[in-house]
Amino acid sequence: MIKLKGINKYYSSGEEKLHALKDVDLEVKKGEFLAIMGPSGSGKSTMIKILGLLDKEFGGSYLLNEKEVRTLNDDLLSNLRNEKIGFVFQDFNLIDRLTIKENIELPMLYMGKGIKETKNRVSELLDKVKLLDKIN
Repeated sequence: MIKLKGINKYYSSGEEKLHALKDVDLEVKKGEFLAIMGPSGSGKSTMIKILGLLDKEFGGSYLLNEKEVRTLNDDLLSNLRNEKIGFVFQDFNLIDRLTIKENIELPMLYMGKGIKETKNRVSELLDKVKLLDKIN
């Protein structure tokens, strides 16, 4: 579960301060999906960075599974990003030097999945979205 309470985020540019997020409250329960939409400059990217555990510099409280995010060390945050948080990007965000197959395998291997399990799952996923012919 995700629970944000009174989230504020400021960016500084010289003497000027930009208030990117102001007193944001949000609750996302287990099994729910979240889409963040809005006009350019409305704080979407800032919100995604905070929700995605990429930014710990904000005011307010962010509880992820009842744990305050800002108290977690970088290794734990990295593991949580790998195992619990997913993003769907506007562009592909693939690693250019890797094949599609390798781009899908990489996070699975980071999670400690075995080679055989990973290869089978990659084929299954690509087949499901009709991209098996693009595996390499």
